[in-house]
Amino acid sequence: MKYSLRIVLFIFLFTPTLQSYSQGCSDAGVCTVGSLGTVQFKYEVLPVSETKLLPVATQDPELNLNPIVDKNNKNDSTEQTFATTTTIDSLPTNKKETLRYTFQYPKYFFQLNGSYALGDRSTSIIITQFDANIRLNKKGMYAQVKVPYSIINGNLGSVSGIGDITASITGVAFANRTSSLSLTGGIKFPVNNANILKDTLPLPMVYQTSLGTTDILLGAKYAYKKWDFTIGYQHAFNANKNGYLHRSGISDSSNYNSYFESNNLKRADDGVFRINRNFISKKINAGAGLLFIYHLADDTYINSLGERKKIAGSQGLTLNINISGLVPISKKLDFVFVLAAPIVTRTARPDGLTRKYVAIVGLKYKIQ
Repeated sequence: MKYSLRIVLFIFLFTPTLQSYSQGCSDAGVCTVGSLGTVQFKYEVLPVSETKLLPVATQDPELNLNPIVDKNNKNDSTEQTFATTTTIDSLPTNKKETLRYTFQYPKYFFQLNGSYALGDRSTSIIITQFDANIRLNKKGMYAQVKVPYSIINGNLGSVSGIGDITASITGVAFANRTSSLSLTGGIKFPVNNANILKDTLPLPMVYQTSLGTTDILLGAKYAYKKWDFTIGYQHAFNANKNGYLHRSGISDSSNYNSYFESNNLKRADDGVFRINRNFISKKINAGAGLLFIYHLADDTYINSLGERKKIAGSQGLTLNINISGLVPISKKLDFVFVLAAPIVTRTARPDGLTRKYVAIVGLKYKIQ
């Protein structure tokens, strides 16, 4: 109950910031790929009735459990195994705490999320995303594929379609009872060239279902007790084929010329740092933190004269606050949520990732 009250208070205190703008990092990719998201690969309280000591004992020698040795096998190099029938309840009190937090490695888990956000000029953005995660080995290496579907509505019309597909690999470098380190690498593939038209006119980037670029995503997450520290990097290899420029003779009633110009936009690289504090109870695993996104240079576009120009103000810092959580529904099913809003923003955001706020809810299904 006390954690729920803290979350409610946190939302209440920061509600005024929802009217500013930010880079919608979940759309760009690196902030949520693999282990870098706030509700994936988290420390979780193990269900006592289901917990077996084998995967924990082999990673945490401080438990000092008695091994079972196969006397019929004379090969001295044979690894020792531990009784798999022992549970947390059979441990002394001083040993139970060492097993309170540990990674769980389901063989497969699938996540279906629905998100709602307000973008530039109060454009409504609804995204349904399916994530498939497959364990590649017992040491905590996963492959992930993410496929979003976007529905965008605003004063320039409505657009819908599949968004950029992301594929990644995450490996847990180490994990014990107090800390862990996971590494992630991925690629984001464009599904179109980011030049969807409406009545023959190019639409600005906020109406595009794709960023139109092939991106590399790299990152690492270090967890210590109830704290997570994440760094990330995203690089776009190419300019997109968006054709949006301000045009004369366009009716002001549609505000067509009110968006950032993005003709053949070349996005600069992003550097990301996140710090997150987890609040863990038997009924909910919640977290709150800050996400720093630094756009490392100005974006560029081609103007009406055919010249590639820098977009002043597109370099700089975006700072978001976020709340996330995971609520177990059953042994295999979890409810997840994320709320995010900006505190600090960049002056120019031609990539269409402007967000007033983002709200995400979803279901996570695990197969052991």
